[in-house]
Amino acid sequence: MTNQTNFLDPIVAVQKVEIFFPLYQFDLSNETDIDKTISKIKILRNNNPTTTTTNVITKTGWRSPYMSANQPEIQIFKDEIILIQKKLNQINSFKTELVNLWAVIYDKHDFSKTHNHFNLWDKSAYNTILYLNDSNTPLVFETTESKIEIFPRRGLLVVMHPLMNHSVPVINDDSERIVLVCNFSM
Repeated sequence: MTNQTNFLDPIVAVQKVEIFFPLYQFDLSNETDIDKTISKIKILRNNNPTTTTTNVITKTGWRSPYMSANQPEIQIFKDEIILIQKKLNQINSFKTELVNLWAVIYDKHDFSKTHNHFNLWDKSAYNTILYLNDSNTPLVFETTESKIEIFPRRGLLVVMHPLMNHSVPVINDDSERIVLVCNFSM
């Protein structure tokens, strides 16, 4: 008699799969009032001064709480959300909906550990990062095969798949690095 596996018995198999996702960049510097967006983020920080602990390691910087699409506080970023959705519509023909957003103000010596934005519960299809000022410290995408560095500039919108691992090395800029991050579903 042969030893057959019962279909309910767990089988452990490990397989490394490397998938290549597109990475998009848009220049929004002439399409939105960057200074107004920065002011909105600073108002948000004044109203929520405690930084939210995540993969962003801040010494003196700040990270807002997650704000889901149904929270009233999110309405201050309505114009930015609409503009970002228009750019997402250039990438695909599906209607996108905001899942959540947050803001980060990095100071010198802050950094972000390698992470991604994939969460089963929010069904994100796109992650976006809107840079509100220039920075000499890149956004880094690194695999075993390659390394891509994107140097933030005022008005740059980066669009990525939520499974893309990325990080921010230790910030060496003397000025703040301010970003608005959004996750969208389809």
